[in-house]
Amino acid sequence: MARCYRLHRVPDSEGFCTYCGSRVAPDWALWVVYVLFPLCGIAWVTSFVFASRPPEVVTLVVTATRPAFVSVTPTIQSFSPFSDTPENTPTKTLPAVTDTPTPTLPPSETPWLSQRMDAKGVSMVLIPAGAFQMGSENGYSDEKPIHTVMLDAFYMDVYEVTNARYQECVQAGACSAPSESKSATRDSYYGSSQFADYPVIYVSWNDAKAYCEWREARLPTEAEWEKAARGGLEGKLYPWGDEIDCAKANYWGKDGGCVGDTSAVGIYAPNDYGLYDMAGNVWEWAADWYAENYYASSPAENPTGPVSGESRALRGGSWNNDGLDVRASLRGGYSPTGR
Repeated sequence: MARCYRLHRVPDSEGFCTYCGSRVAPDWALWVVYVLFPLCGIAWVTSFVFASRPPEVVTLVVTATRPAFVSVTPTIQSFSPFSDTPENTPTKTLPAVTDTPTPTLPPSETPWLSQRMDAKGVSMVLIPAGAFQMGSENGYSDEKPIHTVMLDAFYMDVYEVTNARYQECVQAGACSAPSESKSATRDSYYGSSQFADYPVIYVSWNDAKAYCEWREARLPTEAEWEKAARGGLEGKLYPWGDEIDCAKANYWGKDGGCVGDTSAVGIYAPNDYGLYDMAGNVWEWAADWYAENYYASSPAENPTGPVSGESRALRGGSWNNDGLDVRASLRGGYSPTGR
């Protein structure tokens, strides 16, 4: 489905310090304002600079401890995200779905100051402000040219949105249920406790947007998604480097599908920002309208994509895509009402 995004915010008007976890009553002595607040800031900056990065990252997800980024899983037929309709290509022969190990999820609360829990209890991680190289000269034409992009700091869900997390939004009346309750090889998927920690699928861009807004967040831009996916690595094909196999991601490998369907979020190792499943498993919606030649005129700071279009951007690839189409720079477009 997708992941959700939040701006990195300063203490609010009520005096709440995100990193200290306390409120300062407006009528307390002035020393609280002029001493405790500065100390809070100093402690946070020191910890952020010297602490090692946490093991978890957040993405738009729908489970009790999962983050959020919206992704889409296509049908069993070969599917091209670069057109509005599935290609008339032969149906892939799916391997038997094997039981994947239960993911080892990070604790619901951690001491790392680069992480936070949002209002719905979803873990998110801070992606630092700064520049990165976006695009690739070795991919498709819409990935060119490589260009430098400067982004403000933002928070990203650690995991893809799960069935359980998304179901909370549906039950709250803020989201529409997926158009299908099955997956490629499973008759019962969405709504089944067995697959609560698996990514939600058959969700449109409009659904993903509604979910993020219910979370008081939003979908990430293409630039934010790609920076987060790269995990601080420059010029690499994947979130971890230049090689891929079934031990690193759920995709369509050289000898067939690694899993042959979706896998639980958090099964594979995270990237250096602590984000999971940024390559493969399910497609993830981005906020932008999609345009093939957008990089030729993209702003250098905080780009948000074209002002209009027919397709919304997709990122990350799925279990049904080969290694070429799960790269960090890979782009796709699909109708915002498509599921």
